[in-house]
Amino acid sequence: MAQESLSQIKDGQPAQLNSPALGSKTVDGKISSISPAADPKSRTFLVRVVPAVQDGTLKPGMSASVSIATQQKPNALLIPKEAVTTDPNTGSTGVYVVQQGQNGSVAVFKTPTFGVSDDKNIEVLNGLAAGDEVVVNGQATLSNNQRVRTVSAAAAGQAAPN
Repeated sequence: MAQESLSQIKDGQPAQLNSPALGSKTVDGKISSISPAADPKSRTFLVRVVPAVQDGTLKPGMSASVSIATQQKPNALLIPKEAVTTDPNTGSTGVYVVQQGQNGSVAVFKTPTFGVSDDKNIEVLNGLAAGDEVVVNGQATLSNNQRVRTVSAAAAGQAAPN
C-alpha cells in the first residue's frame, strides 16, 4: 500500500477480496497485519488481508484483489466515472451537464472539484448539484452548448448528441 494511504487503515479493518477464480463473488476479509517498514525501492507497505471466514473458498496461492474502504461519506454527491471527460479546447477535466437552452436541451461543460473515487463512481465536492443531469454516453464527441436529447427518462443522467 502507498505510504500516503497508510494512515487510513488499521489492523482488523474490514476488506473485500475478489479473485478471478470466484467470478463476481466477493469474500469478506480483514487486515491481519501491516508491515512496520516500507519497501525501500517502491516506498510501499506490505498489508496482509485474510478471509474473515476460513472456509476454503480462497485457497493458498490464489491471486486476489483487495478493496479497503478508507472513507465513508453517506451524503456524498457521486457521479459515474465514465461521465468525466476532458475539454479538447482547454484541456480542463470536467463533465457535460444537460441544461435547458433557448432551443431545447444543451450540454454545458462544467469543471467541478472532484474528491475520492472507486472503480465506478467519483465524488463531486463542488460545482454540481444533486439532480444535475450529467452526460455519460457520447460526451467525447460533444462541444460546449451543443444541443442534445435525453435518451430515456428512465435512464436519468444519460444523454446523446443531437
